[in-house]
Amino acid sequence: MLPDVVVMENALVRERSAHPAVTGDAVLVGPHAPVNGATREDEVFVTTAAGAPRARLFAPGEHDELRQIQEALDFPGTV
Repeated sequence: MLPDVVVMENALVRERSAHPAVTGDAVLVGPHAPVNGATREDEVFVTTAAGAPRARLFAPGEHDELRQIQEALDFPGTV
């Protein structure tokens, strides 16, 4: 992507080994814009969908619970 990139709602930025998605120096990624395995460098500002009902933080000891969710989402195959 070019410098001064803006990625807003409902856009998807996805990196694969054959298709890198490295963003420029000044970046804004808006809410509801998934960035999957891509690299953000320099002046990055990433917003979140605060209060989204699907969002959840896991405590360091909750590996098994997190793994169950990741398996259903095919986390290793996606990331």
